[in-house]
Amino acid sequence: MNYSIIREANVSDCDLLVDLMGQLGYPTTSEEMLDQIKFYKSNQFYKIWVIECEGVVTGSISVVLLEYFHRKARFMRITSLIVGISYRRQGLGKLLVKFAEKFAQKNGCVFIELTSGAHRAKLGSHDFYKLLGYEDVYETKKYLAKKLAVDDKL
Repeated sequence: MNYSIIREANVSDCDLLVDLMGQLGYPTTSEEMLDQIKFYKSNQFYKIWVIECEGVVTGSISVVLLEYFHRKARFMRITSLIVGISYRRQGLGKLLVKFAEKFAQKNGCVFIELTSGAHRAKLGSHDFYKLLGYEDVYETKKYLAKKLAVDDKL
């Protein structure tokens, strides 16, 4: 695939990112996406990049840099990765991940983590990450989560 550039997302990418997030299974509104783009652009530890093919945004990756507390080191979490359905299986996801990995290395990260829903195994997402060197670490780590109700009074 001949791609033109990987660049930071801009507010002008909002509607395209809304569509991509919907394809990823996370429907959002233009207002919410615009707020997120602005937040990511204003924080040096949050990044969202898009990949363009012949001037059309065809995918995106977002990441967050985090500091360990128990040791002096940093790691990166991939918080989203999506390539539009018409552009999949052309190497664009790999290009986005490799770009993010270089960013992590430049910023002193010693580890990269991500989550991928169990239902995505059927779609090939887990195999994709394994081909890029990512490992299932559930033998050594357990991912736990708790949903909280939003309390506007806090």
